[in-house]
Amino acid sequence: MKKFTITLLASLITIMSFSCKSTKYDSPTESPDPQITFGSGGGFTGAVTDYTLLENGQLFKRNSMKNEFLAMHKIKSDVVEQMFKNYEFLKIGEETINEPGNLYYFIQFKDKDKNEHKITWNDQSAVSDNVKTYYGILSSITKKN
Repeated sequence: MKKFTITLLASLITIMSFSCKSTKYDSPTESPDPQITFGSGGGFTGAVTDYTLLENGQLFKRNSMKNEFLAMHKIKSDVVEQMFKNYEFLKIGEETINEPGNLYYFIQFKDKDKNEHKITWNDQSAVSDNVKTYYGILSSITKKN
């Protein structure tokens, strides 16, 4: 009986450890969960560099010239949760600016139903302080501390 109990307990722990792990993706296109993509582009080459933050904390970098995703460092869950909450709190989804210009910045939110909202602006655009602040915070998470 004792052997059975130990085996059952070990099995339950194993099952629980697998169910608690979040799924790891090789690219953000594989993830069905909400995601925030942000970056900049334009200039002489027209290249775009963007980053995609997934709800599970994975961060990807993409260079449009190669169209390859590079998995970066994982972002702490409390930071990820705050970034998704700030998108709502700062009402970024209510912004309607679409002014790319020569050099531009963008933030795109994709929800679980694959609905997308994207804003694009340049240095001369009349963009809200909320957008500028949010973009700055997003950019700061791309640098590993």
